[in-house]
Amino acid sequence: MVFPFLLSSNIIFVVGTMKGERLAYLPSFGFVLMIGALFNTLNRGFNGVKVLGVHFLLHIIIGMILTFYVIKTRERNLAWSSNLSLWEAAYQINPHSGHVQYQYGYELALKSRFEEAVKVLKMAIKTQPEDTMARFVLGLSLLNLDKCEETDKLLNEGLWLLKATTETELKQGDLSKEKRNKIARDTSNFIGVMGMCQKDIAKKGTLLYEAVKTDPTNEYMVTVATNLAKQIEQGQQMIRKVSVDDP
Repeated sequence: MVFPFLLSSNIIFVVGTMKGERLAYLPSFGFVLMIGALFNTLNRGFNGVKVLGVHFLLHIIIGMILTFYVIKTRERNLAWSSNLSLWEAAYQINPHSGHVQYQYGYELALKSRFEEAVKVLKMAIKTQPEDTMARFVLGLSLLNLDKCEETDKLLNEGLWLLKATTETELKQGDLSKEKRNKIARDTSNFIGVMGMCQKDIAKKGTLLYEAVKTDPTNEYMVTVATNLAKQIEQGQQMIRKVSVDDP
């Protein structure tokens, strides 16, 4: 019973996973066998001598245990009903985990609950300042709340951190292709969101162009830049049409 528990306890091996009910299945098997053996012994009595009232008491205890686990099973089924409810449950259990904070904030942002997302994602960045995805999603959430000054400050700080990271890894000779691609994507995301915050079309277009140029494989920024180009083209067509209709 103890050995399976040690395999998933983070004592001998680092499991490193969240939402890990599956890791408790095997250790729980030994625990259940032990409880069953104990109840069986109590029910038969010690040395053939039964204690008055124990049989009735055991039925009550078993009923209470079953009721408890039925309630807990229902709670976990409800938690697994959606990504948001799952990460909300994880956040309630472990609110200080940077990984949980990011995932919960991300799901809140997907549901357009930006005020709540900002609060959680700020904690994620405080917990893990190097978490570029949390900074990116926080920037988008602030953008949707029309807080572009805060967005610019946040993402400029992110660009500075990326530059410092690049310089450090270049000196160490540890800048692999995978790391270069990730830095390019993060840089593209930050510049792109800063561009989306711009009211001036020319500045917006310049920054979005720079974002796409930095990482041409960034489909999200390519889509945003393409949509802006289409809007500009439609605007120009309307202007030309008005000019023709009203010479």
